[in-house]
Amino acid sequence: MHSPIMFNKNGPAGFLETKQPLETAELLAGQPFGAEHLFFEDKASGARAGLWHSTAYTERYDSYPVNEFMYIFEGSVTLIDDSGEHVFRAGDSFVLPKGFSGTWQQDEYMLKYFYMSE
Repeated sequence: MHSPIMFNKNGPAGFLETKQPLETAELLAGQPFGAEHLFFEDKASGARAGLWHSTAYTERYDSYPVNEFMYIFEGSVTLIDDSGEHVFRAGDSFVLPKGFSGTWQQDEYMLKYFYMSE
């Protein structure tokens, strides 16, 4: 398909109410419950884009597996690496580069758009 794809920050019906256990890298604290909805996926290139939400948790990455652009609608996250702490809040957008080594500390519920590529 080569037509534009509309994103909706509420996702499909019932998406925001979905609270299933989410996979993590090395879980340090909490247990994330939420969901992911893909609006776009290109398996040939490994690109995916969608909506994600989760409860609070903290995890550690030795090497983040993809390049990921994020736009936060609700919540915040603190990324901690050798260069210090980087705080991103609702309204912020940022890229987490492939190979990032550090901690994802999310102390509250978060809702975000994402785009990932390998």
